[in-house]
Amino acid sequence: MADIDEIAREGTRSIKLTLHDELVHVEAGALASVEGEIDIDVGIPSVPRVFRSILSEEAIIRPSCEGSGVIFLEPSFGGYHTLDIDNESWILERGTYWASEGGINLELHREPMWNSLWTGEGFIDFKTKLSGKGKAIFNTMGPVEEVHLNDSIISIDGTQVIGRTDTLTYKVRLIGKSLLSKFLSGEKLMCIFEGTGKLLITRAPFYRMRLLKAAERK
Repeated sequence: MADIDEIAREGTRSIKLTLHDELVHVEAGALASVEGEIDIDVGIPSVPRVFRSILSEEAIIRPSCEGSGVIFLEPSFGGYHTLDIDNESWILERGTYWASEGGINLELHREPMWNSLWTGEGFIDFKTKLSGKGKAIFNTMGPVEEVHLNDSIISIDGTQVIGRTDTLTYKVRLIGKSLLSKFLSGEKLMCIFEGTGKLLITRAPFYRMRLLKAAERK
């Protein structure tokens, strides 16, 4: 199993991966440096994969790194969350995936068209789907909370959710009982998750991200 360390430097965070004759996948553009006997394979994607990646704005190629040595990934003003996946499937929001061990399978998941239209993603919305067994690393805007649903329901601002297990049903709705109350409430669209499964939620951004956004507004 690869050693995963989060390194703090000058207000940023980055990931250090130490491989012992192992395989890891990383997000496209995430490699900062590679030390040791590590082979990098970028592969050639299939035509359907290229088409789906263009529609989803997700990376077409995610490099595979195999061998022994040390990999540093690009730093971020955000942070990272490491999740142990044990033969379950997770659907991630765009920009969340960062790296994973070789036992994790990477696929694309298509959201229902109605949800895609409500969220402004158009007719087609593909997201990264992970399955298998191993560790996965996510790039996050704030601290991550894992919420467990047991045959229950939660309505939440979709910007707070970074991932969910595929055992949960997902809908997007305006809140309110009547049509008039939905439009007069002033509330944004809410994501509704129902069933038995898990959610990964970031309820507040890191202070570094708040400072960065304030500087961008100026």
